[in-house]
Amino acid sequence: KQWYQRRVRAEIQPHETHRTVGVLCIGAPAPGMNSGIRALVKIAAYHGDTVKVFYEGVHGLISGNCKVVTPAECEVWGMIGGCAIGASRKTITDENIGFVKEQLKSLDALVIFGGFEAIYSSLTLAKVAPLPIYVIPATISNNVPGSDFRRW
Repeated sequence: KQWYQRRVRAEIQPHETHRTVGVLCIGAPAPGMNSGIRALVKIAAYHGDTVKVFYEGVHGLISGNCKVVTPAECEVWGMIGGCAIGASRKTITDENIGFVKEQLKSLDALVIFGGFEAIYSSLTLAKVAPLPIYVIPATISNNVPGSDFRRW
């Protein structure tokens, strides 16, 4: 096991440019959101990047309710339920896209945790945002398009 850890750490080297990654949760709180955010913050810190979390989903993205989070601050997030940064079912629409564009100017990438609402919002953002947008599926509603599984 130690050999594998050394090998992985040797392959993943920090890059030379500093990036800021935004994180928000859209939809209902689901299992894995806190652990996913915590892992993202740890990996970003290892690479010398910062993670800015937007509290209460799209409401925080519109109002600018955000904070740069360190790995020490989110260490216990993997052990608590719900969503530590808050989630809301409000989606990004054409009406509020102007407010959202102002917040995205300070980001190099955006990671959205959620289900169908997150995918819908990412498609709306992709029309106007010049940055990479990643959606991490986390839902209790089983409403992520293309993820249905049937046994015959």
